[in-house]
Amino acid sequence: MFRRLKILAPMIPAVLMFAIASAVGAGKPNLAVAIFPNPPDARPVAAPGQETKFTVAINNMRGTADAHEVTLLVSLPNGLKLKESVPPPKVDTSGKVSWEIGAMAAGALPQLFEVTAVSDPALRPGTQLHISAEVRGRERDAGPDDNRADYRIFMQDAAPALVFLGSTLDSTPLTPDAPATFQIDLRNAGTLAASAARLGITIPPEMKLDSSDPSARGSGGGRIDIGLGDIQPGQDRTVKVTIDFDPRQVPALLNTGRALPFNFELFCAAAQGEMLESRRQTVKKLEFLGADLAIWLTPLDSTNPGEVSPGAETAYANNYGNLGNKAAHKVVVSLALGPGLAIANVEPKPARTHVPVKKPFTWQPTKVVSDVTAWEFAQIDPGLSGSIMVHIRSDSLPADGSLLTTTITAGDADLDASNNSASLFLHRGSLPPAKAVVRTVSGEKVSRTSHRWRHIFLFAMICVLGIWIWRGYMSRRA
Repeated sequence: MFRRLKILAPMIPAVLMFAIASAVGAGKPNLAVAIFPNPPDARPVAAPGQETKFTVAINNMRGTADAHEVTLLVSLPNGLKLKESVPPPKVDTSGKVSWEIGAMAAGALPQLFEVTAVSDPALRPGTQLHISAEVRGRERDAGPDDNRADYRIFMQDAAPALVFLGSTLDSTPLTPDAPATFQIDLRNAGTLAASAARLGITIPPEMKLDSSDPSARGSGGGRIDIGLGDIQPGQDRTVKVTIDFDPRQVPALLNTGRALPFNFELFCAAAQGEMLESRRQTVKKLEFLGADLAIWLTPLDSTNPGEVSPGAETAYANNYGNLGNKAAHKVVVSLALGPGLAIANVEPKPARTHVPVKKPFTWQPTKVVSDVTAWEFAQIDPGLSGSIMVHIRSDSLPADGSLLTTTITAGDADLDASNNSASLFLHRGSLPPAKAVVRTVSGEKVSRTSHRWRHIFLFAMICVLGIWIWRGYMSRRA
């Protein structure tokens, strides 16, 4: 027997290392729990004596092993009692609510538990109710910090609260060519139903109402009133409105360029009469329908924009976009390289490139035509933009520099052509000042530098002649 142990002894360390490695590399569950309002976009508020709903979710999505004997526990604070839950839980004498989940497979998606609780009528507004949830399993968890979650409910007065969620008017162009349709989204974020809710809209005098959904109860003097009925807590409403310009007012509006304010107000019935709940304003201007292509050329890795080093690569962002309110079709972005410039790398790849050629001209022997690289786009929608990354290499940049130019064009008319091109002047470091040139009577070009040296020489000769005369005069007196 001792002989067998002697044979197995050298293998013991290897077996232990294998066991340790297996234990370290073995998968573990990673249970996680979260609490959020029900519905998810609701505010975590409640009024004394009212119901509040929340959802508890657990998962093992990041776990690499199954979890067994999984239990979910939720602790409700004093002032909050369980009314119901789906699925139903177990409730102990201390008020803890629990669910026996059993096993959760590795990578298991969230399981949801919808809880409805009732707050104590004696709670004061401003009170915070703290709810906690914890998930437990038999195995050691890979992420213990994910096993707990907290949620707070804030008590407020029992009242409706009509609020604006947003409006598409901000992004809807107002043009004299066609009516404009936009929508307003609102919600009752309060704790009581909003009775006889009403949306009031004041439009500019240059505009008129075409239609609305729900229908307007009446309009006049730029005022639109739309009845919304009763809106329950947490309920959303959407109102659609179509307006148009009064053709008689458009010429004056074009001359003045006046802003067009739109005012929105939400009302609901109250014991003391109708109450204003929310107010918002949107200011627009008259626009024309069309595309507005724009382009910018920006150096990315140069501390001194425009300065380049011979043989070095410089990165530029060729940014383009459609600032108009209509799609642009058959768009072409072009990049023209002046003498001495070449493309080292570009992303995305261009649709076509023209190689420089030499063409004869009558007034000079030859002229180099710049590289032109083009990108083609079938359509660019309003508000969309993009970027072309270009690396330019300057191998033989002329002494007086070179020009890098980018342009954008389309098959459609452009509302503003002033932003369809951009240029950068590239030069080798700091350019020396250009020599001023003058002409003699005969028309010969003479640089000012030659005149400067001539003046210096004449001044030196006068000084030498003066010294010589002075020395002769002093020697005669002696």
